[in-house]
Amino acid sequence: MVPPALPRGQGERPPSPVDAYWSTWSAWSIQHSCGTGTKVAKRVCIPPRYNGRDCIGSDQKTETSVLAECPHAGTLSDWVVTSTSCSYDCETGFVTVERTCDNPQPLADGDWEATDAYWNSTQFLAWLYNESPVRDSVVVNDRWGSNTECKHGDVWDCSDRFNPGHVLPHKWENVMTPDRASWGFRREAVLDDYLSIEELIAELVSTVSCGGNLLLNMAPTRSGRIPVIYEERLTQIGQWLAVNGEAIYETRPWKVQNDSVTAGVWYTANDASVFIMSLTWTEQLVLGSLQPKPADRIVLLAYPGVPIPWKQAATVGIVLDLTTIPHHKLLVQWAYAFKVIPSRHMRVV
Repeated sequence: MVPPALPRGQGERPPSPVDAYWSTWSAWSIQHSCGTGTKVAKRVCIPPRYNGRDCIGSDQKTETSVLAECPHAGTLSDWVVTSTSCSYDCETGFVTVERTCDNPQPLADGDWEATDAYWNSTQFLAWLYNESPVRDSVVVNDRWGSNTECKHGDVWDCSDRFNPGHVLPHKWENVMTPDRASWGFRREAVLDDYLSIEELIAELVSTVSCGGNLLLNMAPTRSGRIPVIYEERLTQIGQWLAVNGEAIYETRPWKVQNDSVTAGVWYTANDASVFIMSLTWTEQLVLGSLQPKPADRIVLLAYPGVPIPWKQAATVGIVLDLTTIPHHKLLVQWAYAFKVIPSRHMRVV
């Protein structure tokens, strides 16, 4: 005879206790910028289950860290005669004297913690622009002290991920990284911590449209390898530029940067053409800031050789009809660059 089944939950053994345990230690976080200081690593306690025991020990550890010597002002030696020269009769002549500095190359390292005076920035820049082997071609940014950003330098960075969204009177650069939280490699990062290719292309397009450069930081692992997700992002950007680079390279800001009607549409131009870059795909693309001549042609760089039909919009601008373009056959996606080809060769203003 088969015994009757027990009610659900009765007769089952309770789950065994699961003790808490520590995660692996994080990478060292260095707490100073030069000289001798400390570095800290942290770990997380994974909670116990079913009345298991808690973690034992501390969630962080500290060790001594030694970096390069902190910048310091050099000391000049006494004057020393190094050469003499006189006229034929030795009644007049010249004496050359020199002195040396025990710190001949003043140090400068960013703008995070001190002013340009602390980093000896002006001394270094004087050498860089007047005596260095690259003095005729070097370009510097504005990171020469906590008081110099957006004020001094050939190219302004102003801050990390700086993107003003409009043209500035000075050349500028958007310095950024695909990791939303860090400039270095993070073992604990998850997929959502990284910018998507669509987000990176949007940064590239909007930056160039407003006259900026894009500097994209890729953090290697401690063994010098580029993480696979960074490799993928770089490859994708390269694929997009291989098709749409004409709208990026050797262009300049147009008379407007983004469209007055449709969000996510940016413009660039060169001497021959205007380029429209839309971050999204729509079958009827309204362009409120563009008014081509009736004979001008518009083409999609990712679907070459096929003119895009367009018509006047009901209020202002034009409408691109993309209903006949097979989206799945485009050479590349993520953002869509169009080129206006004037009916006759003329300088675009």
